[in-house]
Amino acid sequence: MAIGKEDILEVLNNPLLHQIKFSVDLIKINSDEYDMVADYIESGGVTIKQGTGKVAHYYPEIDTFETRAGDLTLDARTNILHECTHIASDINEYKITRLEDETAAHLAQITFLMLLAPDTDKPPLGRPLNNMMRVGMDLVEKYNLGKPAEKEIHK
Repeated sequence: MAIGKEDILEVLNNPLLHQIKFSVDLIKINSDEYDMVADYIESGGVTIKQGTGKVAHYYPEIDTFETRAGDLTLDARTNILHECTHIASDINEYKITRLEDETAAHLAQITFLMLLAPDTDKPPLGRPLNNMMRVGMDLVEKYNLGKPAEKEIHK
């Protein structure tokens, strides 16, 4: 079964996204941003193209989201959120570096993973991707990126 527009919208409508709230420089990561992306996709602002690769990609120069091959697995869901984070940056026309954009997308992806599958083990050190994943997981835990902020009590 191919991943399509309805699958992307399902990911963007996941209530767990309401628990994600952080920023990377100018980039805001929260459920309002993902709601904006969902509206943009629903209105046709982004073309959805079914892909055949192992990962999804967003091509901002042609406003196209190319999905990955396969089913809507845990990995596919988090990959969709990663790419939707890039779409949010594009919609907002942030003047950011590629590093800032990728950092925000990877942190959003890892935060979503830890919300969907909280018992996910950290990968072993050694491979660069594993090392990045471990650092990301440590940041998500350290700053509680997947937990709602405690409300201040005003007297």
